[in-house]
Amino acid sequence: MIADTIHSLIKRMKNIRTLEEIKSNNEQQQKADERYRSLVNDVSEFIRAYAFAKDRLSFTPSEGLESDVKDILSQLKELVAGGIVDIESAKDVQKRYTRLKSQMRTEWETYYSSFTPTIETLRVIEGIDAVRVKKCLADIQLAETWSTNKPSLERLAKALDDSRKLIGELDLDDDIIKFLQKMTSGKARVSDLSYDLILWMKKEKIEDKVSLSFVL
Repeated sequence: MIADTIHSLIKRMKNIRTLEEIKSNNEQQQKADERYRSLVNDVSEFIRAYAFAKDRLSFTPSEGLESDVKDILSQLKELVAGGIVDIESAKDVQKRYTRLKSQMRTEWETYYSSFTPTIETLRVIEGIDAVRVKKCLADIQLAETWSTNKPSLERLAKALDDSRKLIGELDLDDDIIKFLQKMTSGKARVSDLSYDLILWMKKEKIEDKVSLSFVL
């Protein structure tokens, strides 16, 4: 449905040039057309990224945001309902789109905070598989601020999948995570090493990566 709407908007633009020739103020109308064309391109890019975030990243927008997205698509259609872009209406829709982007950034910030446990776990296990962990962290953090750059969102989706796979492969439990957190902060002690932890390290073949030192 979104793709059809975008296609319809682009198709409507092809009919504007013929009708605008009868307008007396061609210069002003040309600016309105350019503003509309730019707005359609911006909104189209936003919608593609927004749809990907919902479908692939399980981003759940508020009812208000979802309603605003649908409204701006309807308003863009209405702008050229008569075949010519209304200048003042174009300005109004541009303002609405600016507010829409601001709302999206706010809701994305809340959504991104849900990655905190994953990010913290990745940092804890960085010493086990540094290359894979650094790649996941870089691609997750790249999407910290909302952007309509779909490739960045695609990298985020892959990084989250890879992170879940990596963490799952290590068979971590709470005791292991707590020990690794202490290791990362330099607070691990010999007394923290349990028999199960030693068995886990042997299983993952990381016992030679773990070292303890005297506390002075």
